[in-house]
Amino acid sequence: MDWSYHDYKMGFYQIAKYYYSPGWHEAGTALEIIINKERMEELPTDLQAIVRTAAARMNLWTLSEFEAKNGIYLDKLINEEKVDIRKFSLEILDQLRNYTKDITEELASQDAFSRKIYDAYQGFRKQATAWSKLSEKVYYNDLQI
Repeated sequence: MDWSYHDYKMGFYQIAKYYYSPGWHEAGTALEIIINKERMEELPTDLQAIVRTAAARMNLWTLSEFEAKNGIYLDKLINEEKVDIRKFSLEILDQLRNYTKDITEELASQDAFSRKIYDAYQGFRKQATAWSKLSEKVYYNDLQI
């Protein structure tokens, strides 16, 4: 499940009584800020640092706010709005994984810059996955009380 807090606030429960999990399309959210590079470089270094710090703080605050409220709003969706939580079958998730892999490979093969980004992401993902198998996965599967 991705963002029960966001989905509740958007009123999705008013038009859809089924909530499918997991949110395969968004394993982790990355928030963005778009700044004109030339204008940013024109700023004194202290103001550049302020912009970077403010962007990082807003990202952390937003993600923390969602983490803190998702459980509360999941309960509201289930118990107040009577939303039916359903899990995608492994067969569906496997097919979605295959489609995603095919499409991202196709996009990455279109130009050198896309390939560079995709390869860097895949390298990072491999490292992050190895770590999460020893940390978060173990916690969720074996250590929670």
